[in-house]
Amino acid sequence: ATPFAFKPIDFSGGPNTFDAALGLTTAASTDNASPADDGYGQPNTHIYGDANSDGVFDDVNALLGLPVQKFGRTTKLTRGQITGINGTVTVCYEVISIFCVKAATFTNQFIIDAAGFSGGGDSGSLIVSDDGTASPVALLFAGSSTQTIANRIDFVLNFFGVTIDGGNNPPPAPVTDVAITSVSAPASVAQGSSANVVVTIRNAGNQNIAGSFDVTLQDATDGVAIGTQ
Repeated sequence: ATPFAFKPIDFSGGPNTFDAALGLTTAASTDNASPADDGYGQPNTHIYGDANSDGVFDDVNALLGLPVQKFGRTTKLTRGQITGINGTVTVCYEVISIFCVKAATFTNQFIIDAAGFSGGGDSGSLIVSDDGTASPVALLFAGSSTQTIANRIDFVLNFFGVTIDGGNNPPPAPVTDVAITSVSAPASVAQGSSANVVVTIRNAGNQNIAGSFDVTLQDATDGVAIGTQ
């Protein structure tokens, strides 16, 4: 996969709700289910407790005590129970000697009290309900030998504008689409003078851009091209 999008972390002391990123890959390189022999199978497309299908938990309090499971890189399939739904934790991201010099605070975290539920390398595992529906609940974030901290899956999915592939929908059709994300230029330019115009673009489709292409700046009044890069 290649980096596609990420949620910036506030290290100034302000609250964060999750730490996640997206990687761009292909259907040929990935699967949408945990292993059939020792996993929980395929996750549900719909998150747990979302009767109106708006992508948000209807009642987050209903998740307290919910049995959950996950399949991770290190500890494989494990089971536990959500014992906290509004946890606040401080995570250290950089240590010099024995001192933490860069930390971030996370709020609205799910807490799972189960020894061995997760281990180093399990971060990013999808946590689903252990009730026969495998409904997405959270994204595994951090933990210790006795506790696991998880980000709310509704926060993650809504921020990135994505959904869980539960196998109920066909994969999206190939789309090559380049979008302009910003344009900056001087407020005014004297006639005959040169000016730098900076255009920022990104690949908004689901296909790689194989070749080069031109970005042309046009005068909307006269309908003439001003410059091409």
